[in-house]
Amino acid sequence: MLKIIHSIVDQIFPPRPSELMVRSLDKNSLAHLFRPHPFQQFTALTSYQHPAIKALIQENKFHHSTSAAKHLGTLLQRHTLPNNTLFLPIPLGKKRLRERGYNQVTQILKQAGVAYDETIITRSKETPPQTSLDKAARLTNLTGAFTANEKRLSSYHGVTFIIVDDVTTTGATLEA
Repeated sequence: MLKIIHSIVDQIFPPRPSELMVRSLDKNSLAHLFRPHPFQQFTALTSYQHPAIKALIQENKFHHSTSAAKHLGTLLQRHTLPNNTLFLPIPLGKKRLRERGYNQVTQILKQAGVAYDETIITRSKETPPQTSLDKAARLTNLTGAFTANEKRLSSYHGVTFIIVDDVTTTGATLEA
């Protein structure tokens, strides 16, 4: 019955291609996409160039897809992590957070079921989206954009901190 309802709704409101891609994925189809590789001094868990990964990122980031966040969380869960790891999501600016209503990176961490803290790194200035800039501008756009809460940071002992972003192209966001 549910399949029939989805079919009718899809006829009235055709799904986006990225939404259809996300619907077609399951844990088994994602397993081969988990390919951690070094990127500058960071680790990327997969390649953004793969169409399924692009679809997952777009659906999570721009359409608040729980299914996409869950799949991305599954990729994160596959990564071997040290005990006592705490994830620090890259924060959005206040304006973008208000517009979007959520932080897409936090959604991935929630779905992965990992420990995270959104209060350690804060955005101290609004900046244009990195995707709207060329490489040279991306490298300087985020200078001074983030602040670490030293008091909060020092309240953790024996913890491995991992800063997380959903997409890395130049590495400028993670570097900042």
